[in-house]
Amino acid sequence: MHQEIGFSINAHIPLTSIQRHFPKHLRGFCKDALKELVKLGLIAKHPTSGSITYSLTTEGINIIKQIVES
Repeated sequence: MHQEIGFSINAHIPLTSIQRHFPKHLRGFCKDALKELVKLGLIAKHPTSGSITYSLTTEGINIIKQIVES
């Protein structure tokens, strides 16, 4: 997800855009993983008129930067 939005907390990505980076047989797992990341506070859910979009939180960005640096 961070590759699409470049560590921005203002970018909102729909589920379909996130899922396209995964093989078809893992797209259900992707949806479950997003739910878990929302519970952990690493990703925020944003309801829109037609669907739900997701964005990284500040904590999520910090954890990704730690992983990328190591």
